[in-house]
Amino acid sequence: MTQQYVQALERLAFELVPGEQRFFVQTPQATLCCAVRRAEVGDQRPQKAIVFVHGAASNASRWEDFVEKTALARSWTLLRFDLRGHGASEGLRPATLERHADDIAAILDAAGVDTCFLVGHSLGAQVVLQFCARHPLRTEGVVLIDPLIGSVLTDLSKDYEKRRWVLSALEMLGRLANGIGIRRRLDRYSLRASDEVARAKLTEGGAALEAFVKAYSSPWADLKHMHLADYARDLLEVSRHLDETPERLSQCPVLVFASKAGAYTESDKLRTWTASFGGDFSVLDCVHWPLTECPEAIESQLLEWFAIIGSRQGGALS
Repeated sequence: MTQQYVQALERLAFELVPGEQRFFVQTPQATLCCAVRRAEVGDQRPQKAIVFVHGAASNASRWEDFVEKTALARSWTLLRFDLRGHGASEGLRPATLERHADDIAAILDAAGVDTCFLVGHSLGAQVVLQFCARHPLRTEGVVLIDPLIGSVLTDLSKDYEKRRWVLSALEMLGRLANGIGIRRRLDRYSLRASDEVARAKLTEGGAALEAFVKAYSSPWADLKHMHLADYARDLLEVSRHLDETPERLSQCPVLVFASKAGAYTESDKLRTWTASFGGDFSVLDCVHWPLTECPEAIESQLLEWFAIIGSRQGGALS
């Protein structure tokens, strides 16, 4: 990568938190913007790693507030990154779940991490499931936040499947436009900043809550920060609605979070799906954006869960 190219990407890159270091990973198909926060402990214990994967029309700033404040940073190495086609990560080919999963493997190699736990939200949870299937030996455990499994989807989610032909056409249109040099100049998008605004509105409840859901569900708002082709591909990948359960899920610790309000998934059905492979399950009091709506609940439950699985394994995970 040339210095000029790196500087162009850094203009879109998410902000770092204290203790983080940015690095770029170059693959034959993509350039990925990543950050690592090494564990603060100085003893000789092997350091465990967690990879955080954001959702559709998002970027790594979704995890910024969490990575900065979490107590996990004391003894865990934390990795976050922009999925290709998001933020400061670019890809030459459509960003499928499979390519996202292989990108994570490349990031782990660059960071010197052999195995990891993964935490993914929505589309990010689908990416994590693909990573489990494609790289089972590198998967120590997973946390899935509102995974879009076909059997648990609400009618709102299922509507995307009916529009796949439209999304495919929009992606093709966007790529053709980009191919002839028509491409918007995007600005850096801080989800941390927008989350702070959203939380202020959420405390009002009522109409403010309705406005929040409408704004966060709006494709027009998303398209301010993403190119059309990449946004359409996100929705195509979401609408694939994978029903399969990677074999690795029954062989490693799994925690599944469901949103109580269930805009996109039905919590009772998700509980049944989780029980099918013996995973742990929890319901969050939110709609579908828990990192915005209830980050403290995720923090406390993750700490508790890691302590539990550490005791199951006869060691400490904290």
